Amino acid sequence: VEIFKMDSNNRHIEETILIGGCNNDEISSLKLQLRGKQQELDVLQSTFDEYVDSSKELESELEAALNQTTAKYEEVNKKRLILESKVNDFQEKHLKAAKEMSIVENSLCNANNKILSLEDTRRNLECSNESLQNAVRILQATEENLTSKLQKAEEEIVFLQTDVYELKQIVNEFENRERERSFSTEKKSDTIQASPVGVVDVCCSPFIAETDSETPTESRSSDQTDKLNADLKSMTNRLSTVISHRNE
Repeated sequence: VEIFKMDSNNRHIEETILIGGCNNDEISSLKLQLRGKQQELDVLQSTFDEYVDSSKELESELEAALNQTTAKYEEVNKKRLILESKVNDFQEKHLKAAKEMSIVENSLCNANNKILSLEDTRRNLECSNESLQNAVRILQATEENLTSKLQKAEEEIVFLQTDVYELKQIVNEFENRERERSFSTEKKSDTIQASPVGVVDVCCSPFIAETDSETPTESRSSDQTDKLNADLKSMTNRLSTVISHRNE
């Protein structure tokens, strides 16, 4: 019996084994079966070789894919770490921005409160300004009134000074006339007393009559003098009052 085996190098080795006690038909049948099995084995070996080759190619592809995947994983991991760092930075910035926002909101609230306070102050100042303007208008009107009164008082002072001056001139003139009249009367009286009685009666009777006739005149002159003095005093007092008001 011929038996085909495979060595370590996958080469067929044909061996002949003698089997005793078998006829030719049985041997032929066994050979046929053996060849059929050998063919099946060859097909399986070929398939196995193709599978091994394809496995090597697949392994190479898988290794290449694994290397590529590993590289991508490392790259993605690096990106992940970078993103995590950026996220941490963003979170820190967010917290910082939130704190700054809180500070800004507090500042804004304080600013709004200050604005409200300033608006109240502005309204109060406007009211005070309006009151001051009214007071200024009142003072201006009072000043104009006082100025008008002062002008009238100054005009009145001028008139009063003129009147006082004229009255003083009149009084002085009247007093001079009165002194002259009194001097003349005293002189006539001395002359009558120095003359004899008959002579006095004859010569001085006109003067005595004149003296007697002038007595009412002297009375009237005295009254006029008193009146003039009273008018002068009244005008002087009035002038003093106007001047005192003007100084005030």
